[in-house]
Amino acid sequence: MSRQSPAALVFRQAFDLHRQGKLLDAEQLYLTALQLDPDSAEAHHNLGTALVQLNRLEESIVHFEKAIGIRPDSPETLTNLGNVLARLNRLEQSIAQFEKALEVSRHSAEPYLRACYNMGVSLQALNQHKEAIPHYARAIAIKPNYIEALSCLGDALMKCNRPKEALKHYERVATITPGLAAAQNNLGIALHALNLEIEAIEHFKKALAIKPDYADAHGNLGLALESIGHLKEATEAFENAVESAPTVARFYRWLFHAKKAAAGDKEVVAMIQLTGRMPSLPGMDQIELHFALGKVFADLEQYDSSFSHLLEGNALKRKDVNYDEHATLGALDRIRAIFTSEFMQSKQQLGNRSATPIFIVGMPRSGSTLVEQILASHPSIFGAGELNDFNRAVAELAGRHGAHLKFPEQLRTLGNEDLMRLGNRYLHGVKNLAPNVEHVTDKSVTNFRFVGLIHLALPNARIIHIRRNPVDTCVSCFSTLFARGQYFTYNLNELGRYYRAYEHLMDHWRAVLPQGVMLEVKYEDLVADLEGEARRMVAHCGLGWDDACLAFYNTQRPVKSASATQVFRPIYNTSVGRGKCYGGSLRPLFEALG
Repeated sequence: MSRQSPAALVFRQAFDLHRQGKLLDAEQLYLTALQLDPDSAEAHHNLGTALVQLNRLEESIVHFEKAIGIRPDSPETLTNLGNVLARLNRLEQSIAQFEKALEVSRHSAEPYLRACYNMGVSLQALNQHKEAIPHYARAIAIKPNYIEALSCLGDALMKCNRPKEALKHYERVATITPGLAAAQNNLGIALHALNLEIEAIEHFKKALAIKPDYADAHGNLGLALESIGHLKEATEAFENAVESAPTVARFYRWLFHAKKAAAGDKEVVAMIQLTGRMPSLPGMDQIELHFALGKVFADLEQYDSSFSHLLEGNALKRKDVNYDEHATLGALDRIRAIFTSEFMQSKQQLGNRSATPIFIVGMPRSGSTLVEQILASHPSIFGAGELNDFNRAVAELAGRHGAHLKFPEQLRTLGNEDLMRLGNRYLHGVKNLAPNVEHVTDKSVTNFRFVGLIHLALPNARIIHIRRNPVDTCVSCFSTLFARGQYFTYNLNELGRYYRAYEHLMDHWRAVLPQGVMLEVKYEDLVADLEGEARRMVAHCGLGWDDACLAFYNTQRPVKSASATQVFRPIYNTSVGRGKCYGGSLRPLFEALG
């Protein structure tokens, strides 16, 4: 029997202490072993692991790197180093280590799947959700019941707006772990995204039955209830979320989106107290809290305080988004340059002649949700909400003629057959949403950029342009923390300049579109004369009148926009003249609007 070296004996003692959780004692013996044998990759690796468990991350890096220097083909050490770098938010460096681990572990299943999973986590932390998806898929291919990878793959697919695919993976997790509250909550999130609200509510309630103080499930239940107009029950769910997690600011914002604040509300008092901890809150919580307080103080008619919080919240959010104003406004200018009267006339009647689509366009917060709810109350119209289908169809068209060309420059190479192809592509997706209904609305308001192209690709589609007082529109945008996009809304100067560019483009569409294609509706007129304006809109869509359009607030359909709570109530005019409340504070906006 061969005798072990002194270094090996000390290492064994350190390893035994490590397994027993005696980390400080193990650390000292690992150091002793390294004095006896400085080239022991195992001792460096295990010491690094112990230091991670002691939360001494920077020190652990030194030993992981030394271990890799001695044994560069160790996937376990490479992965552990990558994980430490990820915890320190050095994500690009962590990804570099995972790439090395993947390279050296291709023929070793367990290390390879670990590296795949951790690579996905780091990519998602960098918001590279699409790139993370194949890494999770590879890990699951090796270990089909890998719960963490299944859940993360579902999350990545949700971030990529692929809820139907995410649902399959969440269902798998729920099957494997039926008693896991998070699995039921995730199922609810995917179902909510698919507009299957009743099923979503059922799963949120299942999550709460497992874990009654699950704040996220309470909040998500509230969102699902709110989207179908169950405002009282939604408010109760948001109140439960706040009670379960009183320092999570988004729950306060959701609550006071669903109801009007009163001075005696305990949640108002809690929010004001929470501002004392503002510097210690995570960045997103600070943003959420400022927007929530902007709404609360407006409800209390304390407009100076309201605007102060809106300024703070928008300034923080603006730092968090990547908005290229020059490129955005330049693109709107170039659209006008390409869609000349001559161009429009030369491409008439080349697209798909279907009259199914009804496009509702304009600025965010201009009344588009109200218009869609009125129309969707008609038995011949299905309200599809904010679709991204036309934008995707345009992107696919760009790919056919060289991905380097984007809208609107791609239209210079537009062939006559491309317009038919574009119309067909859009209609295929839209008709699947409601195959037995005569018309489908698409209220993606940013489709105002595509109005000319919509008419060429779908010459019989109806377009409704909803307009609202410019100041009221912009103030409403500035008061809203949007779920996604709309990055131009977080600075008053940028918001005003964007509105002006939007107005110029809409002026252009009025000049080049044939008569009768686009109906103009003013929000203020709609509020003042609901029946008259509603009849105009229904007639524009080529339909006979139905009285259900006047009782739009009774129409049961999922509504997911910042106006969700408003369209389940009878018409009111309190949003008219909203900008007057803030007076001179809006001077930068006035100047930008010209």
